[in-house]
Amino acid sequence: KKLLPIYLFVVIGLYLLCGLGGLSRFGLGEICALGAATLAAGTLLFGEHSLNSVSAATLTTVQAAASTLLALVCALLFDGGVAVNGISPLARGIILYLAVTCTALGYLLQNIAMCSISSRTVALLQCLCPVMTGIFSYFILNEHLTAAGLLGSMIILICVAAEILLNQKKT
Repeated sequence: KKLLPIYLFVVIGLYLLCGLGGLSRFGLGEICALGAATLAAGTLLFGEHSLNSVSAATLTTVQAAASTLLALVCALLFDGGVAVNGISPLARGIILYLAVTCTALGYLLQNIAMCSISSRTVALLQCLCPVMTGIFSYFILNEHLTAAGLLGSMIILICVAAEILLNQKKT
């Protein structure tokens, strides 16, 4: 119950950073984003409970296999299948890099982290992704955040720090 205000402020911060001015209506994109967030939360809860009985590597294998299967099913249902003949070697390398580095390594690092810290903390730390996107966009693409985006970023950073400090006081 102590952490509920922190989570509410994170949602406000995410809205200021990602949505203010950009949400003219609640449409399919927002529904997909909520669905993805729900699935990510389920992954964290499933992962935290599963790590009590299996290793991080085993759980990572199951998660990567499930992601692969879901991607193939979606490709068959929504894209008319998978056409591997027309893919250039460079594109194949990029796909392999994304599959191994972003998916498998991402799951593995998340699962290793959850062996030491709670899924709540991992979930809150993942809220830093939009903040990091804003920072990288500034340095790499010379883009600038609006005042609302800067305020949202600051709220998220403060909430993450507060949650970590509150968890340290418990232990």
